[in-house]
Amino acid sequence: MVEPGALFDPWKLTTTARRRGDVWVLDGEKCLVPLAARAHWFLVLAAADGGLDAFIVPRDAPGLTVTGPEKNLGLRGLEAGGLVLAGVEVPAADRLGGEAGADTVRLLDRSRAALASVMTGLSRAVMDYCVPYAKDRVAFGEPIARKQAIAFMIADMKIETDAMRWLAWKAASELEKGRAATGRGGATRSAHLARAYAAREALRIADNGVQVLGGHGYIRDHPMEMWLRNARTLGVLEGMAVI
Repeated sequence: MVEPGALFDPWKLTTTARRRGDVWVLDGEKCLVPLAARAHWFLVLAAADGGLDAFIVPRDAPGLTVTGPEKNLGLRGLEAGGLVLAGVEVPAADRLGGEAGADTVRLLDRSRAALASVMTGLSRAVMDYCVPYAKDRVAFGEPIARKQAIAFMIADMKIETDAMRWLAWKAASELEKGRAATGRGGATRSAHLARAYAAREALRIADNGVQVLGGHGYIRDHPMEMWLRNARTLGVLEGMAVI
C-alpha cells in the first residue's frame, strides 16, 4: 500500500490500475514492502474506477521491478524493499474479490487495528524495561524510581499504554462484529483513532524511555534506542493518517 512521498495518503493512491480487455494494467511505485527481496507474490493496492482496488501480482510479471533493500530508520529486523510497476498486466482473475472488487476499506481498517496493537506492544516493552531499571539504578544515594520526574514519567507510560490497548481492543471488537462502516463511523473511525493515538503516544513513550535510561538509552547495549527508531517508523507507515 505505502508509496514514497511526504504527502502519501492511503485513500488517494498515485499507483493506478486501468482495465484493458481481460487484463488490468498497473503503473506506480511502492515502498516499505515487507520481504520484497524474497516474496513470490505481492498484494498491490491501486486507484481504479474512482476507488481503491487490490491485485495479486507475481514477482516475475513483465514490467515489475523489485528495488532495495531499503535503509530505513527502524524495523531493521524486517527487510523491506520497493516495487516499480511500469505497465504491469494482471489478469482480471487476479483482482482481489473478482469482478466485485476488493473491500479495501476493511483491509485498511484491519491494518490500522493491527498497527495500533503492534505499537501498544512496543510501548509495553519500553515500560517493562524501564521499571526494573529505574529501581536498580542508584543516583545520589537512592534509586531513580523514587525521583518524581522519573516516577511520573513511568506512571504516564502505564496510563497511555492502557489507553492504547483499549482503543485497539475496541477497533478489533467492532471489526469482528462486522460494524465496518465507511466514512467517519463504525470500525473505520475506531481503527483510525486507535492507530493515530498509538502512533503519537508510542513515540513519546519510547522517547521517555530513552530519558529514563539516560546515556544508556543511546547505546546498543540496551534495546531502548531500537524501540525509539521502531516507534518512529511504525508511526509513519500510513502517511498523513487521515480518515
